[in-house]
Amino acid sequence: MNHATTAKRYFELLERGDTEGIIGLFAPQGRVQSPLYGLLPAPEFYSQLAADTRDSRLEWDGLFGAEDGRLALVFYYNWTLASGAEVRFKVVDLLELDAQGTITQLEIIYDTALSRQLWTASRVK
Repeated sequence: MNHATTAKRYFELLERGDTEGIIGLFAPQGRVQSPLYGLLPAPEFYSQLAADTRDSRLEWDGLFGAEDGRLALVFYYNWTLASGAEVRFKVVDLLELDAQGTITQLEIIYDTALSRQLWTASRVK
């Protein structure tokens, strides 16, 4: 799979909430760096995200790439947390891929001012 195809497939799977499909795009040692969850193995990150999510809607904004296996995927994330709280923010996902188009590293970048407050409140029991 080429790099742009992998990035678009990742977006489609994320949009559908297909955790297993997303994890299948990662190398066995693939990791995700997130502002809220920190650095985690991909399966752990997406399992935690799924548990914290009631619903999500994504709005495509663009794909920026290079031939060296690094791409930037830009979209708006409309996130309904498990608590019912809603937040919307613009996201830049920086993907690093190997020669086969498998994701080795994903860094998620967005403003966490509101999302961190709502996420923290939803996790306090």
